Amino acid sequence: MSFCIKDIMAGRVKIEDVVCIVSNTAFSSIELLIENYGVDYWRDYSKDELRALLEKLWPTIYQPRMVYPDSMFSIANGYWFDASKGELVRVFED
Repeated sequence: MSFCIKDIMAGRVKIEDVVCIVSNTAFSSIELLIENYGVDYWRDYSKDELRALLEKLWPTIYQPRMVYPDSMFSIANGYWFDASKGELVRVFED
């Protein structure tokens, strides 16, 4: 989730293009997420900016570890799914 939110905040990915985010995290609230990731991954953005974005995305964020604690989701092959190509990609091409 850290890279996905960072890409959206940086304007590399449009929020309108995001259908869902699948993350290997287990945060029960937006505030906990910001507290944990805001200081490192998202340090360039204010908590208010992050909160506004996360409130829009929260219903689309799926965290399998919330239900299955031993679940592991890897981003080794990319972290965005490009539906037009049917594959995981690291960064969208312009």
